[in-house]
Amino acid sequence: MTVSRDLPANLADGRVAGVRHVFGAYFLYAVGDAAAKWLVGSLSVWEVLFVRSWLGLLILLVIGGRRAIDAVRQLPGKHELLGMTLANFCGWALYYSAAVSLPLPQLYTAYYLSPIFAALLAGPMLGERIQISSWIAGGLGFLGVLITIAPTHSPLPAMLPALLGLGAALMWALSSVLYRRNVHHGTGLVIVVFSNVVIGALSAPLAWHWQHIDAYKALILLVVAVAGLAAHFLYISGMRRVSVAVAGPVGFFSLIWSVLLAYLIWGEVPRAGFLAGAGLIVLAGLIVFGGEWRRTRSAVRAARLS
Repeated sequence: MTVSRDLPANLADGRVAGVRHVFGAYFLYAVGDAAAKWLVGSLSVWEVLFVRSWLGLLILLVIGGRRAIDAVRQLPGKHELLGMTLANFCGWALYYSAAVSLPLPQLYTAYYLSPIFAALLAGPMLGERIQISSWIAGGLGFLGVLITIAPTHSPLPAMLPALLGLGAALMWALSSVLYRRNVHHGTGLVIVVFSNVVIGALSAPLAWHWQHIDAYKALILLVVAVAGLAAHFLYISGMRRVSVAVAGPVGFFSLIWSVLLAYLIWGEVPRAGFLAGAGLIVLAGLIVFGGEWRRTRSAVRAARLS
């Protein structure tokens, strides 16, 4: 009887909560990326990555206290986390490099392509069976993205920044699959600490052309670091609960956040085509939420009958 009572609660707190956490992670990533785009026009990509990582680690040590120090001590034995951290580092480096030239909505194309690539990798690498609803949601979301960033609404990006964004999408797709595979090898705190230390160490020798950081830029860097930390924790929590194919389409909501932030920060007014594309993206997200809710209810009913 204990199992039958606990199982429905665990399912409800698992799948649906996982989707919510991924949703929140992408929102916070959008906030941090908008702030980072503001910075990369005056600071080098490597300097932003360096400060973002070590400032994030400092925040973790201050807030986490002894638990964070224990997480640092565990780092030498966490070699299985290295692959996904390297892929994540390459993704951020390429993404911030593209951010120098691309408008924020076009820059987010990297996010939109990444779930498609990740879904293709999840089968052979993880053995995950992708639900038809996930494919439908992914297709609708990507169609919505194509409509919103069509050349009729914004100029075509230059070739090099576009290729950098494509490379970021590939690296993040690989990273998300590796996250799903290795996320149980450590607590969220250990994984975030490991990521900040490795990315900070890799970006240090590349940040040799140091540029002055005034108080205003320091405040923006703090926003980037805090938003990145919170998003990372939520993303890890979400990936523990849902598959790559489910988490991916939720990322399409980043387009809505990016356009809203672009309007609030740079005064960029969305074109008419954005509304149609955004509608498809919202529909894709609702399909994901609805699919997880239906599967959870079915599992709960089956558990109560057993």
